[in-house]
Amino acid sequence: MAMIKINGTEYETNGARTILDVTRANGIEVPTFCYNPELSIAANCRMCLVEVKGAPKLLPACQTDIRDGMEVMTESPQVQAWQQQNLEFILLHHPVDCPICDQAGECELQEHYQRYDKQKTQLWSFRDKDRKPKRVVLGPHIVYDAERCILCTQCIRFCDEIWGTHLLDSHWRGDHRHIITAEGEELDFPYSLMVAEVCPVGAMTSRDFRFKKRVWFLESVEGICPGCATGCAVHVDHHEGVVHRLRPRRDPDVNGAWLCNDGVLAGRLHNDDRVLEPFAGGEAASLDEALKKAAKVLGDLPEGVVAAVLSAEHTTEENLALASFAREALKVKDFYLAARPDGDGDHLLRSTDKNPNRRGAAAAAGSGVKPASELEAAAGLQAVIALGGIGAAPKAVKVVALAARTGDLVKQADVVLPAPSFAQSAGSTINAKGIRRSFGCAITPEIHEPRAPLPVADMLDRLAAAMGLAHRTGDLEEQAAKIAAQAAPPAPVPATETKEG
Repeated sequence: MAMIKINGTEYETNGARTILDVTRANGIEVPTFCYNPELSIAANCRMCLVEVKGAPKLLPACQTDIRDGMEVMTESPQVQAWQQQNLEFILLHHPVDCPICDQAGECELQEHYQRYDKQKTQLWSFRDKDRKPKRVVLGPHIVYDAERCILCTQCIRFCDEIWGTHLLDSHWRGDHRHIITAEGEELDFPYSLMVAEVCPVGAMTSRDFRFKKRVWFLESVEGICPGCATGCAVHVDHHEGVVHRLRPRRDPDVNGAWLCNDGVLAGRLHNDDRVLEPFAGGEAASLDEALKKAAKVLGDLPEGVVAAVLSAEHTTEENLALASFAREALKVKDFYLAARPDGDGDHLLRSTDKNPNRRGAAAAAGSGVKPASELEAAAGLQAVIALGGIGAAPKAVKVVALAARTGDLVKQADVVLPAPSFAQSAGSTINAKGIRRSFGCAITPEIHEPRAPLPVADMLDRLAAAMGLAHRTGDLEEQAAKIAAQAAPPAPVPATETKEG
């Protein structure tokens, strides 16, 4: 273990390799543009140059290996002068279009200029400004502005090193250099939105998020991606009840620092095709009217004629709440599991199972859970209570559905009770590796959505009361934790063949 001195204070290196590793580990600010801990070292932005005692010139902190006894200065007059000069050079041809740039508010160039430069340029000339391609569509999700690009090459390195395909390249040299797609290629792959994520400025922007919302209006809450069984850690960015995007949240055990396109766009599972009010007999109804109708549908039925459908889209706690209600209030013995159909997977993050909680939902039912594709052929049923809208029941069977989104089962239902979306729920899921993924409520109902649905457990307790039953949901957190602790290596319930609602 080496000892180095930074700005007059000694630090243990603790296995760090470079000067930048040590400064970041100890909270010492050294600005960067091209550095990304998940990618190879490029050292081309020159923003992290520091003074090292005995060295004839400033050295890049991201690339310079440490040695015992090294003395480093990150705030010396020479370093500060370089930071100002480098930013002035980077901004020489950069358009000052911050008011219309989608990166405004989370742009590293803006932040570094305010922190390290804040000087009027001595070099800029409108006549000599270099004109480069603007609004270049590189693929279905990314648009590129070469005039904003600072040529950090993070986008090129991401495609090469993480996805493993050379999709982007650079063209020309010097001031004229800019990013292009590689010959014969298009920026179209399942992680292309990470190109916008790694871009430190507004050069690479998402066509899906572009001009939709200023980032300073967004509230960001830690969550778990609902898009598949991987369960990636994310930031849920929302405003006024609308989820505008999901961003990767670093989790070395699951997704590292990345997120697939489906995950970035998974806010649609909250925004689109929602069930926002109760329905009874195909007509909008008050919650009390819908609960009374549901109580009439489910009440006074003999044992063994009601089935329960659990949901691989919903949390373990929500599935436990329905399973408990079904057993205790309705004497249900037959449980089915509804899930979105399988899709494409890959070697990075995407699971072929497009449900966040197949294992947790199956465990909530106990043993003997059947795929929802078998429900339509079930004999002797008189009623079904379902979580979610996926599946189909026999035509003569009465259906009560608690659903966040529309689907075939919702369209068939006699009573529909709104359920929270993934962004309105707090709870946990169990991913494909058996890891419990816990999260809080991203969108607080009373603040953002006055008509937001009740939690599933509360809705079922009110339904029990409407039926004149004393059933109350117990401690779901403790039960969910117990299920997760007992999670075995993957033995998932077979995927359903039903269509997604």
